[in-house]
Amino acid sequence: MARFELALENDRWLNLPDFIEFCLAYKNQDIIIDVINEGHCLRYCGVYDILEKFNFLSVKIYTSNALEEHAVFQIEKRWDIWLNNMKLFDNNFDHAWNQKKIFGCFYGRPSAPRLGIAAHLLSHYSEKSFVVTKFDFFKEDERQHFDIERLFTWHPDSIKNLFLLQMNDTGKSIGYMKGRYLSNELSKEYTNFLIDIVSEPSCSGNAFYPTEKIVRAILCKRPFIVMGNKNYLLYLRQIGFKTFYEFWDEDYDGVDENLRYIKILKLIDQIGSLDFTKIKRLYENMQHIIEHNYQLLKTRSYQGIITKVSDDY
Repeated sequence: MARFELALENDRWLNLPDFIEFCLAYKNQDIIIDVINEGHCLRYCGVYDILEKFNFLSVKIYTSNALEEHAVFQIEKRWDIWLNNMKLFDNNFDHAWNQKKIFGCFYGRPSAPRLGIAAHLLSHYSEKSFVVTKFDFFKEDERQHFDIERLFTWHPDSIKNLFLLQMNDTGKSIGYMKGRYLSNELSKEYTNFLIDIVSEPSCSGNAFYPTEKIVRAILCKRPFIVMGNKNYLLYLRQIGFKTFYEFWDEDYDGVDENLRYIKILKLIDQIGSLDFTKIKRLYENMQHIIEHNYQLLKTRSYQGIITKVSDDY
């Protein structure tokens, strides 16, 4: 049976011409599609628009998106890989916040929200933020992956802060390199800040795939704000985790990605304006949520069934 690895990044194609060639070569046959990189929404990305133009005998798709579905194609989901990947993490250290910084983030690929959030933190809250990126502005082959056009469409004011990222090389100081997702070296840096601003690989369409990014925040006992797909926090709650709506507004979770991004920037501003005494009180009062999430993940007691709540795509 013919097999193809479908590469998507920032909710866009990376190997579309190869995929078209594959479809032409194996039309009227049985095929298998492996979706690599993360759990993107295939309908949003236009994958079904192409597959449905060919009369394949059968189509089986392996994906990390818990919400992926198709009326005809067979969908095999493996969405909880990272929730089960405890063996890569040794958390035998003190998680207590040392009260140095308020916000923190660890960003790899330069998607629009990661570029914008990191730039916003460095521009407005540099003294309160622990920002680690590996965006290389000086390599031509990497610059083509910078999702600047979408960021400009969402929020033009974010563009003016990007030059600050060009000067930010903190990623090199703790060895935040490819493949070191849950290393102790990286995880121990979490003591330096309170709130993890998580930006998942996908933010468009119907998708839910909790990656090592949210796993790391939970295991390091940190509250989180998440720029993910629509209703990401709702799905986390569906499987048993708790989020932080008691302490700040999480209405960003249920809106489209451009407004979600803007609402997250405003939420950062609201938290950033609080005096330090209120921040410490927040930390003390949310310990029951932090501990609940930690124990749920550590014991793998989360629910394995997810019910999609919307059908926008």
